[in-house]
Amino acid sequence: MKRASRNTRGRCATVAAQHIDSVLVAAAAAGVVDSTRASALRAGVSARSVGVQQSGRIPEAALLWLWGALADLAGSHRVGAELARFANSSTFGLLGATAIRTVSLVDAFEHVARYARLVHQGVTVEIGGADLFFTVTYRRAGSSIQPASGGVAAAILWATANLALVPERAFGVNLRPVSAELACVAVGDAGGVIAEIFGTDVKFGAADCRLVFDRQAVLAVSRPAASSALAYLDASAERALGELPPLDDIVGTVAAEVGGCLVGRPPTVAEIAHALGLSTRTLQRRLTDVGRDFGTVLDDVRRTRAAALMADESPNLAEIAYKLGYSEHSAFTRAAIRWFGVPPTRIR
Repeated sequence: MKRASRNTRGRCATVAAQHIDSVLVAAAAAGVVDSTRASALRAGVSARSVGVQQSGRIPEAALLWLWGALADLAGSHRVGAELARFANSSTFGLLGATAIRTVSLVDAFEHVARYARLVHQGVTVEIGGADLFFTVTYRRAGSSIQPASGGVAAAILWATANLALVPERAFGVNLRPVSAELACVAVGDAGGVIAEIFGTDVKFGAADCRLVFDRQAVLAVSRPAASSALAYLDASAERALGELPPLDDIVGTVAAEVGGCLVGRPPTVAEIAHALGLSTRTLQRRLTDVGRDFGTVLDDVRRTRAAALMADESPNLAEIAYKLGYSEHSAFTRAAIRWFGVPPTRIR
């Protein structure tokens, strides 16, 4: 699993934990893993999620480790598309629940674009196009200019395949893209899964993933009325979305990224910038524009996390220091005195 391990640092956007279970269920249904292997992979994800404080979320690094492991087991990153055939709307939580209850396919895609961050904070989905075409663009924060391979490529194929399957999942319509651009290295189409999901006009190695549908075909897909449950689900999704840092809240966004990969050692500004799809200089400038700097944000996250951890009697001080990214207990002690005026032993 060496290929997967290269991605376990520097990508700190978080993913809904429910999503991990759904991927493993799909992997079992596809025959990629058995129950013993699935349990081992779930444990591997949990081990890479220690210290993440956001309820029900895990670091993207853990997700990419999982996809790298699955790609190794299947022998190809095509596994992302293969597993998508075994997913369903419940795989994507509130995002999936709202999309399948909309009145039109356009509205379904708009819901996916709106709530994509509930599944994965580090992605955006945009819809657009004009005249003859309707486009759906999937973009990952921190995407490389080089086509993705290994676990990242498998994750990309999983995400874009599930987008391509929205017409079928939400409306029971076998409407496939007329063309697709995929931001990963080319893969063989054993079993025809790529053509089955994306159509025959597929381009690999693109900068972003883009699905192009026939506009009139998309506009023609609708039902008499939206589900009566949609308003309630939309309200729930909006509340959940409100708990995530806004995309334009650079301090909150950086703090969330730092909090997601703090265990063991603190992330560097370069790692956080990469996770957000920014250059280090741009991130530093944006923080400066609002009167902050990376070191201050990191310190604030550590202080808040320390207060919460020390209020819990379960972890000992050495564990707390480790979860805050301190390699030496003495460094944690000095920080606690600076934050709270007394050493941590006095607080406990």
